[in-house]
Parts: sequence; structure tokens; C-alpha cells
Amino acid sequence: KGDKGDTGATGAASTVAGPKGDTGSQGIQGLKGDTGPAYVPVYNTSGVLTSAHTVTGGTDLAFNSHSANFTLSGNAAFATTSYVCTLTDSSNAAVAVTMTNKATNGFTLNVPSANNGDVIAFTCTG
Repeated sequence: KGDKGDTGATGAASTVAGPKGDTGSQGIQGLKGDTGPAYVPVYNTSGVLTSAHTVTGGTDLAFNSHSANFTLSGNAAFATTSYVCTLTDSSNAAVAVTMTNKATNGFTLNVPSANNGDVIAFTCTG
């Protein structure tokens, strides 16, 4: 038997892909994400999520009273006084509820006269 000969020249590269391999096994499940906020998001008219928030509340006016003070603390407080509110008297829809002393951390709701236990409420967004 004679000596091994020289290695031949390398052939041309193929332009045809080889066969697709088998799909691998599924990886492990990732970590659970943080819980989202527990509030209703506020969107502008273009459908863009804003940083605004909504605060609701109310009270039964004391007998012979025509106003109630509300304090907004923590995340309920607003950054500016440009928030807007819907005010209602659920005991008497004809009664106009008004707001005075509007501040970032509270306000006063008023009815025109002592209405003996009217239930007043507000929803403010800003």
C-alpha cells in the first residue's frame, strides 16, 4: 500500500439550504409581571392615555346644613386646580350643588339652603 495522497480542492458552496431541524422544547415560563393600577384610566379625545385621575365621594348633609368640606389626601389630591367635577344632589335633582374653596387638596360643596339631610356627591377628574 502506498502513501496517502494530497487532499483535493474544496468544492463550490451550495445555494440550497439544508433541511429544517425539529422545533426545540418550550422554555421555562417567565416571571409574573406587576399588577396594574386599580383605577379607571382617563383618555383624551384622541384616545391617548393621560396622567389624570378621578376621585369620587359624597356625604349626607347634616340636618339644617347646606355645605360639606372634603379633603383630598395622598393620591386623591390633584397637582393643580384645573380638575373638573360633576356635582349632584341625589335627594333632590332640582337642587344645584356648587363648589367653593377649590384647592388641590380639597373643596367645599354647597346647596342653596338647608335641605334637611340631602345626599350630595362629586366625581372629579384632572
